[in-house]
Amino acid sequence: VGAPFFESNASISAHFKYIFRATPFNAGFLLAMVMPVYLQLTQQIQQEMGWGWNGTGWNVTKVKTAIFGENLTWAAPIIYGYQALVSNLSGAFGLELGPVKITSDDPPISLVEAYLDDIQDKKCPVILTCMSGPVGLTFGKAMKNRNITAIPVGINVEGQSPFYWYNSVGGAQYEIVTATWAPNVNNTPLTYQFIKNYQEEYNLFPIYTASSYDMVISLVEAFQATDSLDKDAVCQYLEENKRVNTS
Repeated sequence: VGAPFFESNASISAHFKYIFRATPFNAGFLLAMVMPVYLQLTQQIQQEMGWGWNGTGWNVTKVKTAIFGENLTWAAPIIYGYQALVSNLSGAFGLELGPVKITSDDPPISLVEAYLDDIQDKKCPVILTCMSGPVGLTFGKAMKNRNITAIPVGINVEGQSPFYWYNSVGGAQYEIVTATWAPNVNNTPLTYQFIKNYQEEYNLFPIYTASSYDMVISLVEAFQATDSLDKDAVCQYLEENKRVNTS
């Protein structure tokens, strides 16, 4: 993706031999998670509209895809990747790049509604999203207010909250969320108690960033087992030993 993004971060990463990060890993990982779901959605739209594959491409009007994201550093390479992939796959998969809308992470709802109106007017059946801030909730409210028929798919961190449905898009038919934890789903024997304690402490459901808890506990275990703060010794322990975490 964009060279300026990597150049700006190269000076930072040069100071670290190891960076301990639980999830998500990087922009490439996130793109790899979103795009298969997006392509499955667009092909389903094509099939349900009676569109067919002719062996080399879709012999139909292309599925126009809008992009809606926030103007933050983390989102920049993903939004760039969305644009590049939709454009590069347009011939083989019957896609077309529509409007690209970039806002702050907390814009007024009037601006979001204006952007969505334009997307609707441009007849885009799909919106690729990339949002981590409050704009995610504003986006859902604006979708409902303006009766937007386009289907959003992508990253919306606010959408991981169990309350998102009731606070924003309650008028939609359904919402599908991929997240680190789900209510009453025990990923591991430690999941239930962790979520219970988290909800009692904060009166909220944990989103993916709470997996930092797993990383901190794993590092503490490695420090204690090796009786060392030496980075190489700690990493060797982590590579050679497995630990069951909440996620």
